[in-house]
Amino acid sequence: MGFKTLRHFDRINVVGTSRSGKTTFARELARLLKLPCYEMDQLFWKADWQESSDDEFIQKVRDVTCQPRWVLDGNYTRAIPDKWKQIQLVV
Repeated sequence: MGFKTLRHFDRINVVGTSRSGKTTFARELARLLKLPCYEMDQLFWKADWQESSDDEFIQKVRDVTCQPRWVLDGNYTRAIPDKWKQIQLVV
């Protein structure tokens, strides 16, 4: 898939294992496509590394994925049912 094809996607989820480069890749992809980029880790973790409850986290994911354009970086299995309703492309 070439860059011109990628321009047709407005809602992209970059997934991968820990430390695989998904955040770096997601940020660069978002920059190139002029899309906002959201990191699921930032949606999940509160100050002082406190975890969000499932309800808090899922609501944050919904708040992001209801927007028309974005790159979302991260896996978080518990969010799949909500985020994949909106995703057009998984990388």
